[in-house]
Amino acid sequence: MVIYVPKARREQKPIYIGDDMFKGTYRRNWEGDYHCTPGEIKGMLRDQTENTMDMKVLEDMDMDVLNLETVHAYRNRHMAYRREHVWEQLGDGDYLERIGAARVFS
Repeated sequence: MVIYVPKARREQKPIYIGDDMFKGTYRRNWEGDYHCTPGEIKGMLRDQTENTMDMKVLEDMDMDVLNLETVHAYRNRHMAYRREHVWEQLGDGDYLERIGAARVFS
């Protein structure tokens, strides 16, 4: 028998068993399910909002604040997964804007 359990959207988390979310919240990884720590549960609650902290746009920042080695490593992983993607030819700034990691203000 196979039971498909869809991944919960961040707005729905934490999903827990029983009346106490701190005792009944579990996460699934590739090895199985494990009990969440209070910090993980608080992180899920924090990330329920429509706009999470990592979506906040920091104005007056230039590309030089980014670690380009990390940006290139991410791009390499993306290109390995999606070979010959149309974004492969973009510069770093345009690429980051397309994936939603950067925004240009005029």
